[in-house]
Amino acid sequence: MKNDVFGIPLDEDSDEVLHSLRSAALSVSEKECLAEILLRLITGVVNVIEHQMKEYIEGSLANIPPAIAAQTLSAPAHNMFAEQTLGLADHLMRKAPNITIGFVDGKVKTKLLIGFQTKLKMSKAIL
Repeated sequence: MKNDVFGIPLDEDSDEVLHSLRSAALSVSEKECLAEILLRLITGVVNVIEHQMKEYIEGSLANIPPAIAAQTLSAPAHNMFAEQTLGLADHLMRKAPNITIGFVDGKVKTKLLIGFQTKLKMSKAIL
């Protein structure tokens, strides 16, 4: 008898969900139709991405001038700061739905400033 990903034995006779999933097997013509639909869908997605990214891959945006590259060296390669800021604001607003935007703004800025100061102290200690 086969087990599922949690190690529980699979019994098609007693498990109605498993039985219905296995009995809904596609016929050969349905598999061919599904393969054709997926192929067209994926081809369309690739075409759209290539069209949208063309300027970045082979156009004028592919070769960044050194002055712009130097200006963007300090930019983070992720959006963790934005996610942290919005997550904290969302948490505060869900915790207290009657909270004012000004209070949220102040609280978020204070917490993030404390976090930055802590990271700055840690980086100075390492140096």
